[in-house]
Amino acid sequence: MTLAEIKISRYPGFVRGLVLKETEQWIVLKRNIVDYVLDGYMFINKAYVKRINLLPPDSLDAQIMSLKQEGKAILPDWIDTDRLLFSLCEAGTLVDIGLESQDYVLVGYIVSVAEKSFRLRMIGTKGEMLNAIRIESDKIRTLVTDSDYLQSLEMYREWIKNSNK
Repeated sequence: MTLAEIKISRYPGFVRGLVLKETEQWIVLKRNIVDYVLDGYMFINKAYVKRINLLPPDSLDAQIMSLKQEGKAILPDWIDTDRLLFSLCEAGTLVDIGLESQDYVLVGYIVSVAEKSFRLRMIGTKGEMLNAIRIESDKIRTLVTDSDYLQSLEMYREWIKNSNK
């Protein structure tokens, strides 16, 4: 696996991670937040990629992270926008969506998918359900699943639900 740093349009700095797959529309990373920590899957819309720096495969970082990830990621051959959004909607996966600014992300569940847009039922920072908003699919710069933050938020929501029984 290749360790890369990716510059996304209008985002300061680079996103770093192991490249798991690259398709016509998306680059899929196992995100590297700090040191050797791999956290969540990040789908990066290639339309917004400004630059990709591939790190040497024999670097210590690349070798350790490849060992940590070995045999763990099974991704489908297809990863196009419509099928990606539809599969996340069907699975009820909590996602975070990055749009034009890295200053914020929208967290929630994809509740419906249309031809050029989708509806995201947002969740607040304390796990409360918020309104659903419509987002144009081609505006997505990043889409993250399975991060520690998202897992923790789901765990907390489940705990609240069970506490209220």
